[in-house]
Amino acid sequence: MVGRRSAFFIAVASAALAVAVAAPSAGAFTVGIDPTGAGSASMVITGLNDTNAGISRTLISWRNTAPTKPSNPANPADPAYHWTSIDAFVRNAATAGVEPMVSILSAPSWAEGPRRPSSALAGTWRPNATQFGLFGAALATRYSGTTADPLGPAGRKLPRMKLYGGWNEPNYQAYLTPRSEAVELDRAMQNKFYDAIKAVQPTATVALGGLGPYGSNKASSEIQPQAFLEQILCLNGSWRLATPVACPVKVKFDAADFHPYTWFGGPTTRAASPDGGALGNAPDFRKLLDYAIKWKIPTLGSGRKRSRLVFDG
Repeated sequence: MVGRRSAFFIAVASAALAVAVAAPSAGAFTVGIDPTGAGSASMVITGLNDTNAGISRTLISWRNTAPTKPSNPANPADPAYHWTSIDAFVRNAATAGVEPMVSILSAPSWAEGPRRPSSALAGTWRPNATQFGLFGAALATRYSGTTADPLGPAGRKLPRMKLYGGWNEPNYQAYLTPRSEAVELDRAMQNKFYDAIKAVQPTATVALGGLGPYGSNKASSEIQPQAFLEQILCLNGSWRLATPVACPVKVKFDAADFHPYTWFGGPTTRAASPDGGALGNAPDFRKLLDYAIKWKIPTLGSGRKRSRLVFDG
């Protein structure tokens, strides 16, 4: 549900449990859960129904979906693709009457940059932005609501999926390396992914990939979420005192996705660092985005004057 302020809040917990917390002054929000590892299809559907969830979110491994390079990577029918687990996810969401949402991680080896060092985890090293966009096109096409369901009777289609997240936690070295290039890599990947999804499904919502909550902002370490967002939006310094700088390429998104884990305290507890991402920092993300949009830094889809916020974890 989109509130009056066009703020879109999702708090996601593991398995079949959900905790939803609205930030101060937020409008109405939608509860979502991540059913990964919850068990059988019936258990997933029961969990979604019991929590009154409106969204079911999962992570997709690009590496597992396309372990070998497709001849036509924009075509979901290419035999190199393995869609079985994602098909099951969208079917379960449809059966439960909720919207499916995905975020992406782990590039296949054929889509990584050359000479990945041993210090970088497989799937993280300089993912190819063009190939990521083509994967987005295949994803949006398969789940456009027009693809025949391989397990269904004649005429049945796979459900439509219209909520897409970009690269998962790009501010963490466990997901995107090298650290010195993470912002530029994520901006390029996000824009290719965004354009590809929109070309297939113009009304889909494409989020800037979920940012992990904490970090140190030191070289070769996790970058704190607000610092990462400032950099990808080309803000010079903390947004509280920031001035926009020339952005060589504007990042494209309909929503900004954050993972606001709070290990100690309650829903208003803030991270020790002002650039952190606990639940209590939710108003800061809103202000940061409002500031960036005021200066017309990001490219927002569908003529939006305000971005949406997606909080999950």
